[in-house]
Amino acid sequence: MDRGDSSFAGQRVTVMGLGRFGGGIAVVNFLLDSGARVTLTDLQPASGLERSLSQIDVSRLESLVLGQHQMEDFLSADLVVVSPALNPTRNRYTLAAIEHGIPLTSEIEIFWRNCRGSKIVVTGTVGKSTTSTLIHAILNAAGKRVFLGGNIGVSLLPIVENIREEDWVVLELSSFQLSQLAAIKPAPEIALVTNFRPNHLDWHPSIDDYRRCKENASRWQSCDQVTILNRDDEALRNWPGGGRRIGFGRSLQDGEYGARVTPDGVLLQADSGQRMIPFSQLPDPFQYRHLQENLAAALAVTGVCLELSTQQLIDGIHKFEPLAHRLEVLPETGPITFVNDSKATTPEATIAAVESLPDSIYLILGGKDKQVDLRPMCEAVSRRVRGVACIGDVGATLADYFRELTPDLPVEISANLDQAVEWAVERARPGDFVLLSPGCASHSEFYNFEHRGDEFCRIVRERVTR
Repeated sequence: MDRGDSSFAGQRVTVMGLGRFGGGIAVVNFLLDSGARVTLTDLQPASGLERSLSQIDVSRLESLVLGQHQMEDFLSADLVVVSPALNPTRNRYTLAAIEHGIPLTSEIEIFWRNCRGSKIVVTGTVGKSTTSTLIHAILNAAGKRVFLGGNIGVSLLPIVENIREEDWVVLELSSFQLSQLAAIKPAPEIALVTNFRPNHLDWHPSIDDYRRCKENASRWQSCDQVTILNRDDEALRNWPGGGRRIGFGRSLQDGEYGARVTPDGVLLQADSGQRMIPFSQLPDPFQYRHLQENLAAALAVTGVCLELSTQQLIDGIHKFEPLAHRLEVLPETGPITFVNDSKATTPEATIAAVESLPDSIYLILGGKDKQVDLRPMCEAVSRRVRGVACIGDVGATLADYFRELTPDLPVEISANLDQAVEWAVERARPGDFVLLSPGCASHSEFYNFEHRGDEFCRIVRERVTR
């Protein structure tokens, strides 16, 4: 089968992985509506997939295989759709399909092939979601017809037919999704890279492979397209691609095209000259360092590349709503500021969170043991925090690191999140921050990072209303 064929009518397609949280729902329904003969297979039993299965007309499936995979479903298919959570080079079923000449594809590749709109791809290790959402908010406020999707959790495949050539599509893409797009050599109109740090080495065989996948965002761009890079990140210095280069960050040079973070605001430097977007005219959350950097990235797209007016930019920023679980400052918590950064599932994200706040932090971190070296994270944050409560499978290990690195630092091993919050609150003083930024994936106490963040918010809310 030509996997560029968007009709799929009569084709035997095996979809590998529905997911407990429904990652495969959109592609299954799209294929069914396209006339494909779909086999859906997932290692989870039906009892773990009830919510996802309820959003599919199971009677339309050619076959439903749960609790296992069957080799014949892969070897008899015309096409196999692979979940981004799975590395096809490390799975015996996908390897067998490849050996038998059966093509692999993904939800994001099917969307890309069928999408007529102009694409803005946002990738990087941290800051992707906030930057993507800011770009979407600004374009939407300026009256553009714009769609937001990708790794941010929203599949645009169900509405791909409604996206027109004059529309904009903002896609937050992970390294997994960019790996899946390599075969079609994607060349978005605008590619933005927030930063690059080691990550996802449980999926990628090496950091070089992780970087190569990230580089797919811009690798095949031509001179009439744009690559936007963080000038503060030395790792992006030799980033590939033939697009016109625009920068953002605090290190941007005077006169260099891009969005420069200054103490007073973001200075836009473009063909039309310079103009300032003052922080004094923006909502309070933009006082924090991480949001200023995300804002500069978004303004490099909307203000420098697309040259929206200053008023359009400011109006759009005011319509932006900070994302839950991403350095989310909880409202009305009294003299202590509570920050929910449960989305920080990597050491690098926690380091960025601590560096974005004043040095008056009581940090809650820890979670699942993924055999990642956590000592560099502890070294990076140990002298910027006032105390640390360690939770999860790695709690004791983290506590040992901190006690060795900074013997005078108050450190606690907490049995659960409730105890960690209680310990931090007892020590925090007016003006201090209590920051949940785990640096690890969620462990058995929580289903996922959203559940962990929701529980943190509940615990804080109950304390405030006592």
